[in-house]
Formats: sequence, C-alpha cells, structure tokens
Amino acid sequence: MDFMPPRPLLGVPLQDETDLHRFVARLTMICTSVALAVDVTNQMVFFLDWPIAIRSWCLTLLVSLSVTIPSGYIVGRSVLRANRLATKLSLLKVMDPMTGLPNGKCLREDFEAAQGSGRVLLIADVDHMSNINETFGHGCGDDAISRLARIAADELGDLGKVYRTHSDELVLLATPKSVHDVANRALSFIARTARTDFGQPGQPIFLTISVGITAVQSHVSFGRAFADTERALQNARTAGRNRHHVADDHLPFAGIVESDEIAWESRPPVKMVAPLKRMAS
Repeated sequence: MDFMPPRPLLGVPLQDETDLHRFVARLTMICTSVALAVDVTNQMVFFLDWPIAIRSWCLTLLVSLSVTIPSGYIVGRSVLRANRLATKLSLLKVMDPMTGLPNGKCLREDFEAAQGSGRVLLIADVDHMSNINETFGHGCGDDAISRLARIAADELGDLGKVYRTHSDELVLLATPKSVHDVANRALSFIARTARTDFGQPGQPIFLTISVGITAVQSHVSFGRAFADTERALQNARTAGRNRHHVADDHLPFAGIVESDEIAWESRPPVKMVAPLKRMAS
C-alpha cells in the first residue's frame, strides 16, 4: 500500500515532534542569518563606530530569535496537525478502522502486485455471526471480531498479510507459500478460535470459523481467485462449519479440540460436535 508522503517544509517532512523541532531550528537559523547579514551590510555602509554596530547586531539577533522561534512553532504545529490528518485520511482508504487490518482495496492491490509469485488465498468467516450480534449485541460482536483479527494476525501473519474485507470475514494473502503450509496453519487457527472465550467475565462467548483456501495460478485474476476461495468457504460451511476446505479438494478437514491437543479428522464427520467447550478426555 502506498501513501503520499507529506510535503516537506524547508526540507523537513513534519511528521512528529522531532521534525517540528528540526523545522523551527532550521527556520530560526535562516531568518537570523538573513537578518544579521542585512544589518551587518547596513552597518558597514553607514558605519559610525564599533559600539553602535555591535549593539545593533545584538539587538537584531535578539529580535530575530524572539520572533522566529514562537512563529516557527505556531506555523510548524499547524502543518504537523494537517499532515497527521492527511495521514489518517490516507490510512482510512486502505485500513479497516476497527481491527487496524488492511481492507479489501489494499488486498486487490497487493494481489495484483504479487502476480506470479505462488499466491495462496484464504478466507475465514465467522460461523453464525448474526446470532452473536442478536444475542449479545453488536458491541460484543465487534469486540469478538477485533480479537479474532489479532488471533489471525498471530497465527497467519508470518505466511503473508491478513486483511478484513467484510464485517465477519478475514482474508490471508500468502506469498510465496504452498497451499499445504497454509492449510496446516489454518487448522491451528480454527482450533485456537474454537477454544478462545471472546466474551467478558460472566458472559462467555465462543465462536467457530469456516475457512476456504485456494492456490492461485499466475494467470488467474483477483475476481476469479476470490470467487474460487469463496466457493471453497461455502463447501466448508456445507460440510458442517468449523473446518476448512481447499479448492479442488473433495474432503474438507475438521478440527476438534480434545483436552490440550488437537485431533484432526481427514474426512467429514457425520455430525460435528459443537466445539464451544473442551471435550472430556
């Protein structure tokens, strides 16, 4: 994602307090140098005696410093606030404000920039998110999504970049990674999500996710790759949710939390036990 850098002022970009102090110092040096140069020239042209000249130069220096320093901070702080606002507005175009993750616009740009580098696309969707919002309120739902985003970044972040594209949908663009590596990590992400309490003290909230994964060929467009991954996601939902499905793979894989370990089944179970609680060993 590309941001337009703030326009420098006197060669200083003014992005933080350090830049502000540098700007004021540079402005003071320039203004004081110009003022002294003019005064020295004036005293040399209309020279009377050295005491008068030295007194005039000291007065010029004092006035220049007393005017330039406060004026520099006033101007600099105004520009600094404007630059920070511009940066926030730029971030809003490519970042999700609730989770801090890049958004769908950034995903498309990154996908196209990584063309031909062994891309793998993963979409994770919260199962029955509407029930959580209706039961506990949208505030609790938003908190759960924010925590889920942090878990996704922790579990999947080293494979690539994690994005939030819709209200309850997170996407991973892994480059360059094998679909096998991404699928294995998705199992860990599914299991950790299932055993995490997303609620508050006295109000536990457990949720599960379904995941679709696609290995993207070099010639495939973003729209086609995203549609293929969403179909894989739908296959995982149809098979019982709380599992992942790899595009062109006929068997979705389900993860069940047993005690402190994860037992993986390589075929769809007849009936999934809701993994909202740890199963007794």
